[in-house]
Amino acid sequence: KPEFSMSRNKAEKALTLTFSEKLDKNYSVYDLLGREVLKGKFENTSEAQISVENLQIGTYILRIGGTNKKFIKK
Repeated sequence: KPEFSMSRNKAEKALTLTFSEKLDKNYSVYDLLGREVLKGKFENTSEAQISVENLQIGTYILRIGGTNKKFIKK
C-alpha cells in the first residue's frame, strides 16, 4: 500500500500529495455514494496535485492503490 500525506492548497482548488517513494499508480476519487468522480495516474513522482475545483462541495474518498483517504471539498 502506498503511503502518502495530503493537504489542500490555500485556494482549495487542488489536493497536494507527497509520497514516501516515487509512484507509478492510478488514482480515483469517489463520492460517498461510491461513484467515481475523478481518475488519473501518477507517473514516477514523489509529489503531485489533483485538481478538485470542478467537484461539488462535499466529502470524497481518494484511493491510490490499496490506500484510501477522506477529504472535504469546501
